[in-house]
Amino acid sequence: MPYHTIGTGRKRVRRPPPDPSPEPEVAVVRVEQPGGSFARWSGPVCQWLSCDAGLRPVKLVVLVGHPGVGKTYCARHLLGQHCARFEECAASQFVRSEDLCSHLAKFVFDGKRVHGLLLDEFDALLGPDAYERFGQWLLGRGTQPMHPIIATCNSFHDRAQKAFLEKFRAVVMRVTVPKPSVVEMRQLVVRGKWGGGNVEWAVREADGDVRRVQRLLAGQGG
Repeated sequence: MPYHTIGTGRKRVRRPPPDPSPEPEVAVVRVEQPGGSFARWSGPVCQWLSCDAGLRPVKLVVLVGHPGVGKTYCARHLLGQHCARFEECAASQFVRSEDLCSHLAKFVFDGKRVHGLLLDEFDALLGPDAYERFGQWLLGRGTQPMHPIIATCNSFHDRAQKAFLEKFRAVVMRVTVPKPSVVEMRQLVVRGKWGGGNVEWAVREADGDVRRVQRLLAGQGG
């Protein structure tokens, strides 16, 4: 074992070098496979994730759907199945699109620590300039291998967002996450054992919002 010499002159002490600080780990997230329509709409995303990193022309998948339909849960499951580990962050925490791009370059594509990214609240990017810069950054990766990025958002219909999808469709894929049906919601209630209450009323009142049906059955209101 190599030693560090501490002190000068006659009084010198040889001690082992300090252990290097371990690189912080990114938690490995494994969640149960979603039920309902997941198998129907997730096929293209699974196929994309299964490709070799150097063969993925698409750099970003955007999951779009109403609040509470399970977009983030599904993204965690997909990345957990195909990546050794991944990082999760919210687009809203970045004031500028340049900050977001710097973050992605530093923590996602170094090939060492993180093998995927879940970018939540993607619709929190403000204005056409933000989407333009982010799209150009993705386009600039060209054929460079990249770890997969899955973004989630509730709405992606304003002018800037539509322009982003149209202009950068070579590197961005949009996937719609549908609302669970009434039957699927009942199945989720049974699987999750979400307390008592009027299940039929709660399922219909929630209108496909899984989080809301949980709150209603727990007596917490809508």
